Amino acid sequence: MAKHFTTEESPLKARPPKPYKEFPLSPHKGGAWCKKIKGKIHYFGRWGQRVNGQMERLPGDGWKEALEEYLSQVDDLRAGRRPRVTLDQLTVKDLCNEFLTAKHLRLETGKLSRRSWDELDQTARRLVGWLGRRTSVDDLRPQDFAKIGAELARYSPNRQTNEIGRIKQIFKYASENRLVEKPVIYGSEFKPPSKAEKRKYKSKGGKRLFTGVEIRQLLSTASPPIKAAILMGINAGLGNTDVADLEFQHLDLEFEHVDHDRGWLDYPRGKTGTERRCPLWPETVEALQAAIAERPEPLLKADAEVVLLTAQRQRLVRDTEHSRTDSVSVVFGKLLRKLEINGRDGLGFYSLRHTFATIGLQTGDRDAVKALMGHIEQDMLATYDETGPSDERRRAVTEYVHDWLFNEDIS
Repeated sequence: MAKHFTTEESPLKARPPKPYKEFPLSPHKGGAWCKKIKGKIHYFGRWGQRVNGQMERLPGDGWKEALEEYLSQVDDLRAGRRPRVTLDQLTVKDLCNEFLTAKHLRLETGKLSRRSWDELDQTARRLVGWLGRRTSVDDLRPQDFAKIGAELARYSPNRQTNEIGRIKQIFKYASENRLVEKPVIYGSEFKPPSKAEKRKYKSKGGKRLFTGVEIRQLLSTASPPIKAAILMGINAGLGNTDVADLEFQHLDLEFEHVDHDRGWLDYPRGKTGTERRCPLWPETVEALQAAIAERPEPLLKADAEVVLLTAQRQRLVRDTEHSRTDSVSVVFGKLLRKLEINGRDGLGFYSLRHTFATIGLQTGDRDAVKALMGHIEQDMLATYDETGPSDERRRAVTEYVHDWLFNEDIS
C-alpha cells in the first residue's frame, strides 16, 4: 500500500530550495544535488544525509561544494568525456589567459598588430569552449584535438590552417614558459589541410581573380577614395589594412622624369615589416591626388597623416578592443553587387592582391613580384641581400600588369 505524506512529512518539503534563482543544480530526493546533462542525471555533492532513516539537511545545504564540483566537470560531461580535472593543475582557461596577457603586452609595445591580437583572442575563446575552461592541460589527449579538427572541417582550408597554427602557438607558449611539465601531444589527426586538399577546394570554389574588364568597371563606378584604394590594390598588391593605414610619408607623387611619368610607393608591409617599394601608374597617382583633394579633416589626431578617409572622417579599417570595422570590404562588396560581379566564392577586395600576383608572375620575375608584395624571402641568401630586385625589374612587372589591365585586347 502506497504511503501518503502530509505537507509536513513530504520528502519534497525536506529538500532545500535553490540558494539563488540561477543556481544550476536541483536537490535530489536521495540527498545529492543533481543535473541532467546529455539525457543522463549526474550528481554533485550532497545537501542531506539519512539519520535513523530520515533525511536531514546538512549545514549550509552543501551547495557551494556541489557547485564547485559541478563546474569542474560540466564541460567534460557536455562534451561526452569522462571528467578528468585536477584543480591544482594548469587549466585551459588559465593558459589562454596567460597567453593573451603576454600577447597584449606585445600589442601595447607595437610588436603585434591589433588584428593579429584579435585573431589570437578569438581563437583562445573558441579553444576554451571546445576543451572546457577547467580542463587540465596535462590531461589533454589526441582525441580532444581530433574533435577540434572535426569542428574546424567546416571552414575553408586556409582558415583551418590559420586556426590550427594559432592553437599550437598557445600550447607552444605553455611549453616554452614551463607552464607544463611536458609538451602537448596533438596526435595524427590534428594537422592543417594538405596542399592537395587546398587545390581541390580552390578548384571547386573558382579562382579569386578579377578580369581586366571587371576592374575597369569597378574603377568607373567607385568614389575617389575607393578608386584610389582599388588602384593601389592592383598596381601594388595592397590589401584592406594596407590602404587604410597608408600615410603621406609612404608616397612620392611627384613625377620622377619624362620617361617614367609616375610616383613611388615606399611602404613597409605592416604584417612582416618587410620593405615594399613600388612604382605607381599615372592613373594611380591621379586617383590618389583626387582623393587627397577632397579628403576631409580627420576626426582623430591619430589619423592626421592617413591618406584615405571615409566620409565620416575616419580611416577605412578601424580596430578597437572589441570590434573591427572594415569600410573597404563593405563599400567594395556593395560595388561588386551593384555591378553583378560577385558570384564567385571568396571574391573581395583582397582578390586584387591575388590578381596582381597572378598577372605579375607571368613576367617570369618571381623575386620582383615577391619584393613588390612585401613577401619574406625564405632562403639564406636573402639574409645577405641588402638591395633586392632593382627598380627597373619592379617597373617591368607593374608595367606588364598595367598593360594587362588597360589593354582591351589582352583583358
